[in-house]
Amino acid sequence: MLNLGIYLERLDSPLMPLVSQEINRAKSENLLKDVSIFYDDIGPVNLPVNAGFFNATDLWNFTGSLLVFSLPSLEKSIKYINNYKQYYCFGWYNYNVLKMLELLSTENIPTIASDEDSYKNFYRVTSKTPINTNKDLVGIVNTILGNKS
Repeated sequence: MLNLGIYLERLDSPLMPLVSQEINRAKSENLLKDVSIFYDDIGPVNLPVNAGFFNATDLWNFTGSLLVFSLPSLEKSIKYINNYKQYYCFGWYNYNVLKMLELLSTENIPTIASDEDSYKNFYRVTSKTPINTNKDLVGIVNTILGNKS
């Protein structure tokens, strides 16, 4: 079972419905022990989400697997020192190629692509292969559980 963390810049992110669906799916399959959602800016959450919500400053206290969707969030989460494994979800937000190359060259962070085009684009830019593609986040918990790196 997985202790999952999800780092979103804002709680009113368009990703929230997808996050909620994947949490519910994974919990119904008994794949999740606990879920924590970390955020920089609070906002309205207009749907039920079976998770705890914490300001990103509480990341120092988290242990588990952490999904990060944007480069600014990835950069911040790298600076915290704790026992979590980060996964960069590529293809959800615009990115700065040089910043991405810098962050991913100094850290061994597995990447999960949002779709096939993102998968190909990530490989084209970095010469690294994402560990999987999870369209609409479906099955992303299974991807993390199956990753041995």
